[in-house]
Amino acid sequence: PPGAHEPTPLDAARPVFVLGVGWRTGSTLLQRICCTDPSLIVWGESLGNMGLITRLAESLCIPDPDGWPWPQMFLQPDQAQSIQTSDFLVTEFIANLTPPPSDFRAALQQWLFRWLGQPAEDLGYSRWGLKEVRLGGGEALLLRWLFPRASFLGIIRHPLDAYRSVREAGGADWVEPRTGNPEAFARHWNRVALSLQQLEDDFPFRMLKYEDLIRGRVDYASVAELTSLNLDPQRALAIKAGGSAHEDSTLNARERATILRHAMAGMRAYGYE
Repeated sequence: PPGAHEPTPLDAARPVFVLGVGWRTGSTLLQRICCTDPSLIVWGESLGNMGLITRLAESLCIPDPDGWPWPQMFLQPDQAQSIQTSDFLVTEFIANLTPPPSDFRAALQQWLFRWLGQPAEDLGYSRWGLKEVRLGGGEALLLRWLFPRASFLGIIRHPLDAYRSVREAGGADWVEPRTGNPEAFARHWNRVALSLQQLEDDFPFRMLKYEDLIRGRVDYASVAELTSLNLDPQRALAIKAGGSAHEDSTLNARERATILRHAMAGMRAYGYE
């Protein structure tokens, strides 16, 4: 709606969002690499099961830009004085009276900043971010709408290797039930992978591959340019934190076939065999 993009002081914030394509893709390693810049703290996904950002993004898809909510539902500048000085609220039809769209966006900004940004500042960090493994392109669009100067880093891993790592790390105990089996995991991986690929070319996003990360094939200069971070990746890469104990195990034929069937589109999109 008109006025929904009015600038606010929080537009100057520069959060960094790390988006893993599902579990066990190296998102925590990338999160730690980002945190080698002393000005930044990237929070983790401890509240991820609540789906707060995803549910908000889904709710914002409900309005029809060519219909509801109609522009006249929002408080107009010329109505403010009437509301304050007359019987407008008593005598007019106010069933759909809504504050200006700019206040809605500002409120969402304040919510996310108070949750993630203010605690970072209280700890002495000038910048903040979030790492997640559930968020796709839709959520990224929402986050950039709220924070125009945000930057986004994605990380993806071959789905067979990612699921094997989930299984060997005891995924049944900590992965959400809807993604804890080969089919559900592959569907989630595929959905997130394809949705992130649909972001426009000028979107401040770069997808990294886990395979390149661990083999030293990442162009960190371009990552630093995108995020405006001063990175020291070797500090994080030198320490293994949270890896699976049996990364050399294999999947059975049924697991492999199931994952390949449901993740093939995403695999082709990112050049995985």
